[in-house]
Amino acid sequence: MNPRSQGVRLGWVIGLLLAILEVARAGFSRATWGMALLTLGLFPLLLAALCGVLASIPWFRDPARLVRATALLVVFPWILFQVFPHLSLAAATTQAGLVRLLLLLLVAIMAGAEASRRVRILARLFVGVRLAVAAAVLLSGAGGMLLVPRGSRPLALPHATGSGPNVLLITLDTVRRDALGAYSSRERRTPTLDSLAASGVCFTRAMSASPWTLASVSSIMTGQHPSTHGVFTGEHRLPEGCPTLAEALAAHGYHTRAVVTNAWLEPELGLAQGFALYDHRAPREPPPALYAFTLYRVQRRLFGRLPRVMPESADDVVQEALRFLATPSEPFFLWLHLNDAHGPYAPPPAYLPPDDGYRGPFRTTSGRVVRFRQGNRLSRESRERILRLYEGEVRYVDASLGRLFAGLRASGLHERTLVALMADHGEEFWEHGSVGHGHSLHDEVLGVPLMFSLPGTLPSGEVRDLPCSLVDVAPTIASVLGLTLPHAQGISLLDEPDRTRPLFAEGLEFFWEKKAVVKGGWKLILDPSFGTRQLFDMGADHTERYDVIRSHEEEATELEALLEESLRAFRHHADALRLDAQRARLSPEVRERLRAQGYLE
Repeated sequence: MNPRSQGVRLGWVIGLLLAILEVARAGFSRATWGMALLTLGLFPLLLAALCGVLASIPWFRDPARLVRATALLVVFPWILFQVFPHLSLAAATTQAGLVRLLLLLLVAIMAGAEASRRVRILARLFVGVRLAVAAAVLLSGAGGMLLVPRGSRPLALPHATGSGPNVLLITLDTVRRDALGAYSSRERRTPTLDSLAASGVCFTRAMSASPWTLASVSSIMTGQHPSTHGVFTGEHRLPEGCPTLAEALAAHGYHTRAVVTNAWLEPELGLAQGFALYDHRAPREPPPALYAFTLYRVQRRLFGRLPRVMPESADDVVQEALRFLATPSEPFFLWLHLNDAHGPYAPPPAYLPPDDGYRGPFRTTSGRVVRFRQGNRLSRESRERILRLYEGEVRYVDASLGRLFAGLRASGLHERTLVALMADHGEEFWEHGSVGHGHSLHDEVLGVPLMFSLPGTLPSGEVRDLPCSLVDVAPTIASVLGLTLPHAQGISLLDEPDRTRPLFAEGLEFFWEKKAVVKGGWKLILDPSFGTRQLFDMGADHTERYDVIRSHEEEATELEALLEESLRAFRHHADALRLDAQRARLSPEVRERLRAQGYLE
């Protein structure tokens, strides 16, 4: 057999092995079968062609040298393109960032040395790569000697000349109200958030305006209902002309910055408006199977978190925030969004549930159960285990925020920083037959924690059992700062709200629309797509298990009229602002990141 045929055979075997491992690692489902077949078909052919070409070079006719060169040519470009887009001074200073950076340098040195000694073409390629990296560092730093992370969007805003307290806005993804000790009768170990609630004003009946991230956060940032800002489903984006809290604060001299995760917070979906620096931490693609089965396992052993197709962890976001707080420009508006409690739940080992003898498939991760809202046939033990994994993620977020608040105190900023913390929505755990969020308007999905703290200005240890909505967040922050948001529909929670004030929620992540109203102890949920109505007595049935619409038709009719009238008023407000619901024009990269997080098929 001639050397070229041997090379082709060797490349085909190596390629097939890597393709099988990659498909096994990624999983095989309706959403991935096409990519799996493509991987199994093309990857062996590509490696066979590569090895066939290399084997025709005399020096590579030694099989050992051929295998080594093939490994370098495959592993090095992958590491380069996976790690390089996420390099920054902040990311490199984390433990995981240092590991990735050192691995990149090690492989680059090995590849460069091997190529420089043996193959003139590869040597030139290696020199070109080094020059490209150096040029990228100089150009992207623009004199600042750093790489701006992908997703950042610097804006030309007025120079900050304002005064007043700083604002730290923290949104927690997928944290239901009763997941925190301050809101639950069960034992919950969230000391950081419980302490924050005890040091400020804590609201026990806060409700999200929508059951999914983009619509809910849009309401937080604008103080408007979805019918006004136009984000109903995953097909919409926040309109460019919609006034936001960040724009208002920037106009009053605040330095505005955001460090966010979750693919629904991509800059092109509208929430970057008003931020001088919008640092969106995009999900990382998984490494090839060979890398996943070796180096990533070592990384989990060392640092306790297996990289997954999810945004950066709470520790990464907090680390970036601490770097900013070390030398802040005041007054500042800093928004942090922590995504860790979002499914799939895979907490670090220190936050895994205790070993209670469970031997099912969900010992360390919930896998795809939450992503595809599966699991209705799971055993009681498996469901309980998944809930405990979720609680582990919440405890991990709590511990990370403990580092953030310790840094805030150490920097001397604590006394002059308003902290506003809330979740964008909650999470269902089979209370109404499903798991996850975005599909339901029941309390386990809409009920969220909400708290404000500013020493010396806001009361300490005050608990307010009043109906309030996340559309009230922006007006409340503005009120503390002595500002007004004329286009906001929420109210300042510093005032005494009307206990009979109605609250509204609408929109779904995908498919059909639902809408709900809560008023005077009653909650009505309408599903226009199926023509159904549900009425719940929140005083006697806060878990919303019993639909009482047949015995309370009059109350349901009044609430439905109120809901429809209010939604019409919200839409008229949008017309007055000349806001039209805008379809999201997602780039292929954003669509892929949404697909990676399970939002798209």
